[in-house]
Amino acid sequence: MPTLLALICLPGCGDGVRSQGTGVEEISNPAAEAEREARARDQRIQQIVEDVEADLDVLARLKPVERDRRYRQFGPRLERLIDQVKGTRLENKAVYLLADWRLVYDRGRGDRPTEELLDRIEVLPSPAFKTAGRALRVQLRLRQGRIGEAKQLATALSSELPEAKPLLGLVAFHQRIGGPPGRLGGTPLDGPVWDPASEPQRWLLYLFLAGSDDEAAGQVELWAAACAGRAKLVVVTADGAPLAAAARLRAAGAEVLLWASPGDRGDLGDWVKTWSLPMLPCTALVAPGPERRLMAVRLVPDDLGALVKRP
Repeated sequence: MPTLLALICLPGCGDGVRSQGTGVEEISNPAAEAEREARARDQRIQQIVEDVEADLDVLARLKPVERDRRYRQFGPRLERLIDQVKGTRLENKAVYLLADWRLVYDRGRGDRPTEELLDRIEVLPSPAFKTAGRALRVQLRLRQGRIGEAKQLATALSSELPEAKPLLGLVAFHQRIGGPPGRLGGTPLDGPVWDPASEPQRWLLYLFLAGSDDEAAGQVELWAAACAGRAKLVVVTADGAPLAAAARLRAAGAEVLLWASPGDRGDLGDWVKTWSLPMLPCTALVAPGPERRLMAVRLVPDDLGALVKRP
């Protein structure tokens, strides 16, 4: 006669019915088992996403040059993440992270892949990251030069969420492209006064900074490398300690170093107003010629290589 253990292990005994001749009730519950498997899968997926976020946090703390180098290699990791979380509540986040990466580092394939990711966020059932996706679409439209569409999107989003109003500042900054730039000269932090008119043949890359900390110095280093042989790097800082800022930013590679004084009687407000600066840091590219024109704003280093060729 089969033992109780043998009866439990007989094929078909896990179907939720009483085992004949033993008085033993069902020993497995398919619904409960499915729930346990679902919880285990959710935990695995949550851990995968947390691992990616932890690595992104590490990248964010790196100096700009190293961060740029490492982050541009992160795309395949984000593509795998989408496959791993597909169909879960975390899919929206994974899609958004890849769309954000492609907006900066995957321009060689055009905008269609980014558009498709943003469309995907809109149709996913979870509401997570839909607002962030719409804000990213505003930035995509600005990069495409579709300023009118960007303004419509930004206006609609800002009317729903006051926190989205900075998008209107980005639009205003981009609307200046093609027109005259803001003020070009100012108070030198060190050395003689620099006259922009003295070098009409040079492209000018303006880098506007709030200070001179490690992040600011790293931004100067990043852009100094991008500008080499292409454009003159003009750094404008609003640091409250100008002498210390001068030494640090000059060592990082600034060719021209100007001070936007943040004091009550300073001229930081004039810099912000004439350029319509939406935030710090940010960048602006000014074309050569006797009548200079603003050619691009909020660039990434790859943009400069595409717009200005080395002689």
